[in-house]
Amino acid sequence: MGVAWLIYLLIYAFGVVIIALLVVGLVPSFRAISNFFVFVAGEIGGTFGMILLLNILLRTFDFDPFKGVSLSKANDVTVLLIFCSALVGGTTLVWLKVRLLGRRRKTEGH
Repeated sequence: MGVAWLIYLLIYAFGVVIIALLVVGLVPSFRAISNFFVFVAGEIGGTFGMILLLNILLRTFDFDPFKGVSLSKANDVTVLLIFCSALVGGTTLVWLKVRLLGRRRKTEGH
């Protein structure tokens, strides 16, 4: 059990870094090394936030979305959800940083 969790953690870390490199490299206004680290922090926060939100909602409404679904299909959906929430969390945090620092630099320059 312990080795499986370590493998999952390494796959998640590798996926987070790949997503961060792609988004920070492809979006022109995000191109800065500090944005890479902010993006990774946002990805981790977005992942845990989505897991917490879904856990609360599913327990509140007593709903099991994977009832009658094979474990491999449930894992596929879970991994896709984790990486989508990481992408949203990282992009949102970098966008806020760029937007807020850009606005602050404009007001300081005038």
